[in-house]
Amino acid sequence: MQDYNTIIGTIQMHLNKCPTRSVMDRYKIGSGTVALIMNRFEASGHSFDELRMMPPKDVEDLFYPQTNRQRKDVPMPDFQAYFDRIHSPGSKSNLSFCWLEYKEQNPKGKQATLNSLQYI
Repeated sequence: MQDYNTIIGTIQMHLNKCPTRSVMDRYKIGSGTVALIMNRFEASGHSFDELRMMPPKDVEDLFYPQTNRQRKDVPMPDFQAYFDRIHSPGSKSNLSFCWLEYKEQNPKGKQATLNSLQYI
């Protein structure tokens, strides 16, 4: 989710025909984010001036509706417990087993690849 200043600034720079690379560098966003903001601007039906007059929270909600936000109310894996279990004497448990157990208990839980977890 981008903040009000990034959304408005991206649109303004794009309307002023600034190169996408300049927009990306200015707001530290990727080309996909620039495209997403511009697509949502065009789909919104609002003019740039109308957006500028709206409260910042309303603009952010227009571009990033609550239903699109990827925040989930699911518990994080208990990494300390997994670490302790894996490193306990005589343990045959490994990270893959712990992760499968977590996903069995929380099917819609956090997602990660095992490679991204190996340094935890």
